[in-house]
Amino acid sequence: MTRSVMTLALLLVPFTAASQVATNRDTIEIAGWRLIGDRVSVGAARAPFVLLLHKAAGNRFAFAELATLLAERGIGSLRIDLPGHGQSTNLGTFVPGDPAGIPETDVVPELLRRLRRLPEVDPASLGVVAGSYTAELAARAGRVDGFAAAYVMMSPGSLSDSSIAAIRASGAAWLLIRSPNERFVRAWLDTLASRTGAELWISDANAAHASDILLADRAAAPRIADWLAARLGRSGSPALDVTYLANEGVMLETSAGRVLIDALFGDGLEGYARVERPLRDSLERARGRFGGRVLVLATHAHRDHFDAAAVARYLAANPAAVAVVPPDARRRLTALSSPPPGAQVRDGDSASHAFGWVTVRALGMPHGSTRNRVDHAAYLVELDGWTALHIGDTQLPPIAWDTLGLPASGVDVALVPYWYLMNAALEAQLRAHAKPRRIVVLHGPPAGADSEGMRRLGGWQAWTRELESRHDDVWVPRAAGEHRMIDRSPR
Repeated sequence: MTRSVMTLALLLVPFTAASQVATNRDTIEIAGWRLIGDRVSVGAARAPFVLLLHKAAGNRFAFAELATLLAERGIGSLRIDLPGHGQSTNLGTFVPGDPAGIPETDVVPELLRRLRRLPEVDPASLGVVAGSYTAELAARAGRVDGFAAAYVMMSPGSLSDSSIAAIRASGAAWLLIRSPNERFVRAWLDTLASRTGAELWISDANAAHASDILLADRAAAPRIADWLAARLGRSGSPALDVTYLANEGVMLETSAGRVLIDALFGDGLEGYARVERPLRDSLERARGRFGGRVLVLATHAHRDHFDAAAVARYLAANPAAVAVVPPDARRRLTALSSPPPGAQVRDGDSASHAFGWVTVRALGMPHGSTRNRVDHAAYLVELDGWTALHIGDTQLPPIAWDTLGLPASGVDVALVPYWYLMNAALEAQLRAHAKPRRIVVLHGPPAGADSEGMRRLGGWQAWTRELESRHDDVWVPRAAGEHRMIDRSPR
């Protein structure tokens, strides 16, 4: 580990690009404070770089894993103990609730200015991760000197109205994260996503706050690293991000655009998983990552998969979106009193639909046994070099698989209802004909609503854990907003 010093006016010991990934212990002098930080260099000139800012009463060590994961993705970072925190205490120590406090010094603007001047940093690919009070410091710095390319804000509770307005107008990528039982800013943060147009993730971190989320939710750091890599241009070959919404609702995403499948179903159906209200509001209003170039697909018009009013709201909110739905679902859309003007909606019959950035082919796969007969289609999506198969609620006879015309080399991802993994014959058919590299298991019950058959297997949680332990190519999402970045692993 090497050491260097930065002063307020200039770099006394300049940073140098390393020939490989290296961690440097830096002492950074600003306004009398001697700030201690760890800078990870990735061995390339003008590489993407991220400034990591902890919460009040926190320290830089919360970001150790995230810094390593960023480096693996070709992104450098600086994690810093802010004034009065961690090892940066030469002028005093921050004590929560102490009215005397320590000298108030906002060092974030100066840190960002210095990072932008470093030869190893690409100023156009700069990101910031902040939590709690440091969210406003990061936003204020952007208002003064210009915003970075991407921001991750964990439990930001101190954003001013000026910063909120600036965030919305900045054009930067913004991600808000909270825990499901966030103690301080839960309701406010959920409305903030709508006000700013930012993405909102709800982590699996119980009541953790700000940078503590990284310690409480082991999936948070890899997920944030992937999100930053995609926004800062270091995702390599186009990555496929699969986000679970509820029931069979998913979003497929690459840098080319997004595909929503069975994601817009409004209030849903009693006894089936639903998209929770804050996330649903952002989804139906095309906020944040749910906007832009989007293809909307529905496999069938059952209420836990499709709601005409929800789809119409989305299409009205996102003029860049197009939709492909089965014929009876399309009739429901056009029967609405106020269909979205100019919306492009096509029948999901057995045809291919090309939109320039994405191609989808509707497959004639009937719904499984049901009392409420509906038109049903599965979809083969080709997005940025990826192939994904979503089969809806089908239970296809073995002979019918041969008629679908699936790629001989197989698909990258198969999105299937859970019963395909409960039945050995159905699973064998799926693997033999679709040849999926990854399988995503959908249509799971809402929490605490196991069926009698599932209870005989020990319950949904026990069965899915055992399933994933047997198959390293199977993912069972358990919470709305959970996602996976799909890689190009060989078969």
